[in-house]
Parts: sequence; C-alpha cells; structure tokens
Amino acid sequence: MKAINIALDGPAAAGKSTIAKRVASELSMIYVDTGAMYRALTYKYLKLNKTEDFAKLVDQTTLDLTYKADKGQCVILDNEDVTDFLRNNDVTQHVSYVASKEPVRSFAVKKQKELAAEKGIVMDGRDIGTVVLPDADLKVYMIASVEERAERRYKDNQLRGIESNFEDLKRD
Repeated sequence: MKAINIALDGPAAAGKSTIAKRVASELSMIYVDTGAMYRALTYKYLKLNKTEDFAKLVDQTTLDLTYKADKGQCVILDNEDVTDFLRNNDVTQHVSYVASKEPVRSFAVKKQKELAAEKGIVMDGRDIGTVVLPDADLKVYMIASVEERAERRYKDNQLRGIESNFEDLKRD
C-alpha cells in the first residue's frame, strides 16, 4: 500500500483522537497527537511562571515525539518525557491561550509538517486539514453537538481525576 497522510479536523472533543488512534492502528500507521505538542509548550509556559515572551519560549525548546509499545506517543520536551503531565488541570486551563500565540503556533505547525513529510501518518487537530496537511490524501472533518462534546470532556476529566463542571464545559 502506498504511504499516505490522513488528516482529522474538527472542534475540541469531537472524537478526533479516538478515531485517529483507531485508524492508525488498523492501517499500521503512525498516530500524531498534535494537541500534545501545544500541551507540552503550555507545560513549559507554566514552568516558566507564565512568561509572555513566547518567541523566547519556543526558541529555547526542543520537542520530539517518540513511540512506545506500552504507552503510545510520548512527548519529549527539552530532553524530558512530559507525557504524564500534559492532561493535568493547569495545562488544560491554559492550553488555548498558549496555543493562540503566533510563535507557539508557528513552532508547532513547522514540527507537524516535518513529521508529515515522510508520509504514513494519521494526524488530528483543529487546523490539520487546512493549515498543516492541506494536501492530505484523506481529510475528515468531525462534528459533534455541544452537549456530546461536553459529555466526552466531562467523562475524560473524571477518568483523569480532574474536577470539572458540565455546564462550564458546554460554554467552553
């Protein structure tokens, strides 16, 4: 089979990651969780006491993805595996803000395009099909109702021990 790239796009909690992981597994492709990149940069932002110098933050950052059979994708930030810290409440509360900053977005998009250059990837994210992989061999845009997305996020937070309010999640 020819190596292809698959892009799954859509809003938060629409089910992109769930489907992307399954597709990658079924097709023996590599799954790239692009949201984890933004979460790693947010983790660093928090470690640096919420620095507002985002250009400096990314200039002094190394970010790599590795894959382990027992754990899946691991995020290596400045030579440290930070995967287990990326879904904590503090990172979750700040990731949208950090991801909206141009230096952060440029850094992550460049890294994502580098990963996709070799083909054979399933990548999900909010702008994957339009910005990162506009020429993907297959593009899927996923949707879900606000209620369904809030329910998914609420259950996910419960599993991770993160306190959340269903109504607040609907507004987010």
